Amino acid sequence: MNSILLEEISCTSEKGLIRISCSVDAVGLPSTLWFEVKGLGGQDSLALSYNWAVVALLLPAMQRGDNIIVKDCLSEKLHTNINNDLQLLLQVFQPSLKKIQVKSDAVTKEKILSTGRIGTGFSAGVDSFATLQHFSNENASTSIEVTDICTFNVGAMGRYENPDVEAVYDNYCKRTARYAGMSGKNAICINSNIDSFYRGLNFQKTHTFRNISAALVLEGYLECYLYASSFPFVHIAVTETYDCSYFDPISLPMLSTENITFMSAMAGINRVEKTRLLAQSQAATQMLDVCVASAETREKLIKPNCSVCWKCQRTLVTLEALGIIDKFSSVFDLSVYKKEKYKFYRNLFFKMLDGDPLAKEAFYLARESGLKVQIKITDYIIGVGRTGLKSGNKTFKNIPFIKHFRLARKQRRLHNY
Repeated sequence: MNSILLEEISCTSEKGLIRISCSVDAVGLPSTLWFEVKGLGGQDSLALSYNWAVVALLLPAMQRGDNIIVKDCLSEKLHTNINNDLQLLLQVFQPSLKKIQVKSDAVTKEKILSTGRIGTGFSAGVDSFATLQHFSNENASTSIEVTDICTFNVGAMGRYENPDVEAVYDNYCKRTARYAGMSGKNAICINSNIDSFYRGLNFQKTHTFRNISAALVLEGYLECYLYASSFPFVHIAVTETYDCSYFDPISLPMLSTENITFMSAMAGINRVEKTRLLAQSQAATQMLDVCVASAETREKLIKPNCSVCWKCQRTLVTLEALGIIDKFSSVFDLSVYKKEKYKFYRNLFFKMLDGDPLAKEAFYLARESGLKVQIKITDYIIGVGRTGLKSGNKTFKNIPFIKHFRLARKQRRLHNY
C-alpha cells in the first residue's frame, strides 16, 4: 500500500495573514497543503499540530487507498476515531473508499488553556443565519453565544484553479467583515489550496471534512465550532447518498479533539422553520445568499442571488409560502420569480419525486399555504416517468403511454398535486 507522508509544518505571519502549511510527499498530489488565516492577532493563537492536515487529506487518502504517515504528534482522540468508527462510517456512505491506517510518531491528550471562544461558519445562507439567530446574546434559550464567524475557501466557491474564485472569496470576506461589524463578532477568513487534493471527490460529498479541516487550523483559538446542519434529525442517516450532511451529527463528534469540540447546530428544526427565523434578522433580509450558480455567473450578478438556480428556486417558493418574500427583494430578483413561478413549482415537484426531503418540505408548504401549485398532467407524467413511481404493482416506466397517462392522472388526483 502506498502512503501520504506529512511533515515539516511551517507557520509564518505577514501583513495580517498567518500561513500554516505542511509538506505532502505522495505520488500525484501537490507537494504542499496550506491554509492562510486572516482575522487573528498572531500565530501564537494556533496549536501547531497535524490534526488539520490529517482531516484535510483523509478522504483523498481513502479514495487512493493510501495510508497517512505523520512525522509528529496527533490528538489521541482524533487518531482513535479516524482509525476506527469514522472510516467504517465513511465506507457505508461511499463504498468505493478504502480502509487505511493513519500512523503517527506520537499521540497526545494534552489540553491547552480554554479560550471560551465559539465559532461558526458564515455563508450567509439559511442554515448559517438561523444558527447565528439562535446562538446569539438575545436568545435566552441557550448559554452558548457565537463569538467568531468564519468564511472558508475550501471548494464551495469553485475549483482551486479557477481564476474567478479569488474574486469571489474576496467578496465573501468583505461580506463576513460587514456582518461582523453589524453583530459585534470577530471575522475570520481562511483561504486554502485543499481543493487541489480533491480530484474526483465532489464538494457536496466532502464539504464537512474540508470545512472542519479549516476549523482545526483554529484549534487553540476556538474552543467549540458549530457546524450548521443541512437536514433535521428526522432525515439523519448513514447510507450511500449524495451529501455528507446527512450524518453530520454522527461524524462531527468523531472529528473533535481534546481542545476543540465540533457540534451539529440546528438539526432540531427543518429548513422551513429556519427560513421563518430569517424574517427576524435585518441582516438576513439584506445579505441572504443561497445561490449555487457558478463563480463566472455570480461575478456578473447585480444582486447576491441569481434567482434561477435550484437552491434559489426552493428558497423563493418557501419565502412566498411563508408570506415574507417582499422582505428579501434586495437579494433576489422577484420579477424573475413572478415570471417563472410555475416552472419553479414543477422543478420542486421533480426534486421531491427524486427523494429530496427539503424539496418536499417546500412543495408541501407551498400547497398548504394556499399557493396555486397544481402540477400539469403532462409534467406529472414526466416526473413519475423519470422516477419510476409505483402505483400498486405497476411502474410507470414500464407501461404503454395511454395506461401511463391514466395511472398518472389517477395518482395526481389521489395526492392532489
